[in-house]
Amino acid sequence: MMYMGIINELWVIHQDGRLLYNQKTKDSLDAKLFSNLLSAIVKFAENLKEGSEIKMLTFGNSNFVIIKSLIYQIIFVGKASSQLKEKKITKSLVKVKQLFLDTYGVHLLNWAGETVLFADFASLIDLSKI
Repeated sequence: MMYMGIINELWVIHQDGRLLYNQKTKDSLDAKLFSNLLSAIVKFAENLKEGSEIKMLTFGNSNFVIIKSLIYQIIFVGKASSQLKEKKITKSLVKVKQLFLDTYGVHLLNWAGETVLFADFASLIDLSKI
């Protein structure tokens, strides 16, 4: 099991807004609503100027770091304290991304939309061990 330490919430979102996986605290945002919103924001940024991308959003005392997998069209979002530097959060999120893609990459190539496939990711990663 991989313990996060820095990231206290995680969303794995298909580029079209479908939520593949979410691990959150009890007082979290609505995961599906957030995934659709974030997908729209990422697309908006890309349409402003080709090659543009949003790497981090800050809301209150939280930073939301965003990284993408272009091959699988997946967006990874990690929520962490705004007191942490983007680079440190990104480093942890890259590890999560790699674990997710190593575990599910073969399935993502021909993914038909079933999110139950990703439910066991919680057994590999535990955000509660902060």
